Amino acid sequence: MVAAPFVQLREVDPIVRAEWTDLYPQWLGAQAVLRGTNPYTPAMTQEIQRGFYGHVLKPDEQWDQQPFVYPAHVAFLIAPLTMLPWWLTRLVTTLLAPVMVVLTAWMWMRICGVKLDRVRTGILLFLILTSWPSIWAIRQLQPTILVAGLIAGSVLLFARRRDGWAGILLALATVKPNLAALLCVWLVIQAVEQRRWRFLMVFLSSTLVLLLAADAVLPGWIPSWIRASIACSHQPHKTSQVVMIFGHEMGVAVTLMLLAALCCRLWKIGAAAGETAQFGQAVSLILAATVCLMPPSNGWMLYNDLLLIPGILVLLPARPTRPLEQVLRGLTVLSMVSMVAIAPITAAISLFVGYVPFLAILPFLNVLLPVAVLAMLLFPAEAADAAGWNWLAPAW
Repeated sequence: MVAAPFVQLREVDPIVRAEWTDLYPQWLGAQAVLRGTNPYTPAMTQEIQRGFYGHVLKPDEQWDQQPFVYPAHVAFLIAPLTMLPWWLTRLVTTLLAPVMVVLTAWMWMRICGVKLDRVRTGILLFLILTSWPSIWAIRQLQPTILVAGLIAGSVLLFARRRDGWAGILLALATVKPNLAALLCVWLVIQAVEQRRWRFLMVFLSSTLVLLLAADAVLPGWIPSWIRASIACSHQPHKTSQVVMIFGHEMGVAVTLMLLAALCCRLWKIGAAAGETAQFGQAVSLILAATVCLMPPSNGWMLYNDLLLIPGILVLLPARPTRPLEQVLRGLTVLSMVSMVAIAPITAAISLFVGYVPFLAILPFLNVLLPVAVLAMLLFPAEAADAAGWNWLAPAW
């Protein structure tokens, strides 16, 4: 389990080189923002390409254009890194990324009510850390790791009624709006229903401060960011997970149906109090819907599956009784197992047969996992408890 990801990453390297890390465009763009330079221009995209690919992409090169498409206030979040040279930034973030993944998983365990002893907790955290989405996110130094940590921290603090800090962390998570938008809307509605005005005021004021501070450093950045985001979403092979699986016409119809089912399920849950099974189920459902329905996405963006951790924690100990739910759970568990086992399997095969391009990309083809988790979460699930996790007990 420890060695397999390194073997698999070696197989992937001819396709996606190790130096092509997702943090680099944001690091360079954040530096431009702090200098007051517009990072959403074609000139900045070409500068990113020179550092990322080693040259400006030609029209016939079908690689990702690597534009800077984050909101300008991301510069405040990673400002300390912009003061370091790139090699040191890469070293620091490589060391911190696994810690953040484990810490985020631990927070989701607390939110979802998973109570295990130290051995089982260690086993579960180890399985999450060595799963392919985590490994790929760490290898790519993907900012989703940080955003997922901010979301988990905000949700945990909200559940424990630490509304001030919860609002601040959620505002910081808006540096990736496509990942935080649905959760922000739901938490705001929850705050209104539960009359938690402190959370509402802190979140809205913190978000406003970030936007105004970014506008003070880089006036008029919002229209440029919107244009860059729209252009990025229209790049080939960038769409939502559902549309990628079902095609455009059918995918749009399925998306609308899932959104309607999501709203109905959340309506039934209602005002969920923190640290309850209903609260964990609602958050898990929203994040699974985010991974499935919010573009842009493609097979290489497997790191967004980190947001499925709470959904997996809710589903694994559940024992559905109805036939349809049992079938869905079987498919979901199969997808979960493949997420953990696919890298060791492909790495072991590659050691015997040598480099095979299909084996290199096979771990990225598990596109059914988000949809399976979302579909299963749309059904009521029993609360996860220690008894439901007995399968994790070590035999020795």
